[in-house]
Amino acid sequence: MKPETDALLQLALSAHRTGRRQQAETLYREALKQEPRNASANNLLGALLMELGRNRDALPYLRKAALHAPTYEAAQSNYGAVLYTLSKKGDERLAKDEAKVWAKKQPQNKIAGHWAAALGVVAKVGAAMPESLVRNTFDGFARDFDQKLAKLGYRGPEILAAALKEFVKPPLDILDAGCGTGLMASHLKPWARHLSGVDLSTAMIDQARARKLYDALEAGELVAYLQAHPQSFDLIAAADVFCYLGDLAPVLAASKAALRDGGLLAFTVEAAQAEDFTLGQSGRYAHGDAYLRAALAEAGLQLLSLVQDVARQEGGQAVPCFVVVAGKD
Repeated sequence: MKPETDALLQLALSAHRTGRRQQAETLYREALKQEPRNASANNLLGALLMELGRNRDALPYLRKAALHAPTYEAAQSNYGAVLYTLSKKGDERLAKDEAKVWAKKQPQNKIAGHWAAALGVVAKVGAAMPESLVRNTFDGFARDFDQKLAKLGYRGPEILAAALKEFVKPPLDILDAGCGTGLMASHLKPWARHLSGVDLSTAMIDQARARKLYDALEAGELVAYLQAHPQSFDLIAAADVFCYLGDLAPVLAASKAALRDGGLLAFTVEAAQAEDFTLGQSGRYAHGDAYLRAALAEAGLQLLSLVQDVARQEGGQAVPCFVVVAGKD
């Protein structure tokens, strides 16, 4: 990168972060005049245009960033995000065509493959959302995540805590799995002897730490974390976390191993009409009732409660979920 381009990008980023979006756009465009193929400048301008609701304008910049820099995770995540947004806003054909070309040009790119499957242009559905996609998505959302969820009427922690009330016998050593910004913590803290949290996103962990409700917080991949903490918890709670996993077998097996005898696992998932799990255009997974029952039995966990509820509103429509409580004998 040329020094003058880097200087322009630093000025643009400062303007962007402080809400001076028109100035930021001008500076990003100046940087691109100097280096039209600069992946950072293309990605950042595309992200800014998405923030402004100018998704079609953002598309060519995000495409260029993603295709020219296949290892640039933020660009890959933002390109997928704009394709999803376009598909929701009436440009589904355009989004599908873009995803198909992307997956063809980068066949080893897990993020490209995930979005191509989510948008229905390839048949192969992965077992989980790629870790880099989850991490980058939530790193970007962390600062205003709670406000976004409030606008969607998100109810995950509330309904999970309600399902647990008849089963918990405090005090407990508790893990808030995929804790995010810590929205579940206020529900878990009254039951906790020790409250831990783990999340893939370091930015989310920073937000959770600010609540001062956790005894321990760690950034890391959930299954690996569980495997590293055998027989450590009396309760593992995962609100709106397993929707980023299709195949639940690894996380259920790891959860059982991390629970003490008599321990509880409680989680929510988006509800699918199908018996198996499905991948939606959002890039998230939904799970069927029959799949959940079979997966829990296979993991050796006893199903204690499974009810259907509403997790949030999306596009004016209720998003149904299953609320599950299981136990380890």
